[in-house]
Amino acid sequence: MKLSIEMEAEDWLDLCALHKEVMEIITSNMAQDPIAYSSAARLTNEIFDQVVRKLPCGEIDDILERRKLNKD
Repeated sequence: MKLSIEMEAEDWLDLCALHKEVMEIITSNMAQDPIAYSSAARLTNEIFDQVVRKLPCGEIDDILERRKLNKD
């Protein structure tokens, strides 16, 4: 079964950041749990398909710029 999730672009970028942190933990424990790494890698591929391939580059740049301004 495959699910498709519709989210705002900013929420997708937040999800990407969380996934990156999880992947760092999973990668460091890859030898102990290769199945978890395999599942996480598939999730990485799906996030890439949903975000990078569908979101215009200009929109990503705009979101990152707005976030930078909001932090200041």
